[in-house]
Amino acid sequence: MQQHKYIVKAAAALCATAACITISCCLGQTQARYENYSQWQAVYHTQTPMLQSDRLVSGGQTVLLGNWQVEAGASRMEAIFISSSSGMVDGTLRCVSEQPEYLTASLDRTQIAIDSAGVQLQLTMTPTEAALALNQPTTASVRVELLPAGETEPTLWATYQVQLQGVQAQEMEQSVPAALEISSAATFAWAEGLMMQIRVPAQTDCLQLTMDGASFPQGTRYVYGGKAYILGQDLPVKLEPQGEEASVLFDFSLLTEPQSGSITLQAKALQQNVVTAAGQISAATTREAFYAQLQGVNPVITGNDVLAFPVCSDTSGLVWRLEMLTQTDEGIAYTQSDEQYYLVVAISQGASESQKQITISNENALAPAGAYRLTLERLQNAQTVSREEILFYVCY
Repeated sequence: MQQHKYIVKAAAALCATAACITISCCLGQTQARYENYSQWQAVYHTQTPMLQSDRLVSGGQTVLLGNWQVEAGASRMEAIFISSSSGMVDGTLRCVSEQPEYLTASLDRTQIAIDSAGVQLQLTMTPTEAALALNQPTTASVRVELLPAGETEPTLWATYQVQLQGVQAQEMEQSVPAALEISSAATFAWAEGLMMQIRVPAQTDCLQLTMDGASFPQGTRYVYGGKAYILGQDLPVKLEPQGEEASVLFDFSLLTEPQSGSITLQAKALQQNVVTAAGQISAATTREAFYAQLQGVNPVITGNDVLAFPVCSDTSGLVWRLEMLTQTDEGIAYTQSDEQYYLVVAISQGASESQKQITISNENALAPAGAYRLTLERLQNAQTVSREEILFYVCY
């Protein structure tokens, strides 16, 4: 059909037009060209289920469970909560022990129906006879995955990691440590996270971190070496050095913000269980978290109109990237191109001193009609601690 040929050749323009139809934007003659709108929407507006879990995440993370002095007949149970914000989702759960010679694992169910009320699951891990005979600490892991019905790859997953100890670990030897060089931001937003950087002394084989003189609380998340971790219990954070400097991004958003308004992070450098250097640094939790207030904003630029929306007053460290939905060799995707620079993005004072606003203008009406994405990121020591994605459309 001629209509379908037009859709293939003008994907970007269709994205804009169909989105405008969705939000009741009047397009006059243009709207009449796309009578088969429901078919177009099924192709381009398909959404994956919005699933949330306290342990399993998209892209995976490591749940650290610390040391386990194993005993005959002992098992360890870990709760997993999963919910859906996009209706009922059927799925399959599976768990695999990555060291079955030392640790077996099972779930109390493998077929689940997930709704907004959520589902509580239980993971059970049991040491084997070989684990009981271990004469040195040994790491064992169990991977848990959720596959929604009809999917072949997991949507959410996590690796549970535990340190099995068949014998009592030797106590850490004491020494007089040297000063350890540590840096972080002086202030940060509790909902965003804090980047900590440590200068690693030579021959260090482990860095041990604590918060306020004790273990980090259960639920602390952090990213190190490109991998995400979450503490399944109160634990110190232990890092294996990967160079002369160690950078770790902490996420405390699952924890209650301290009433004191600040935290103190301690770090120790260890060589063969001997503390060779130590230091600490404090950071205030008084910075305003970045946000973009989109409720009530019509995400459409018609002609040379301007799209504006409020953001927090503290925009320091903010960077942005503008992309257009286009046809690529791999299919429909948001990409950067020269044409999108007809749109101008700017930050200005908002309606009050506690707010600023971001404007997107099409002053000369030269930007191609289509769907666009503005990605806003706040950086801390060149690392992203907050991100917002703004989808909007240009119509004529």
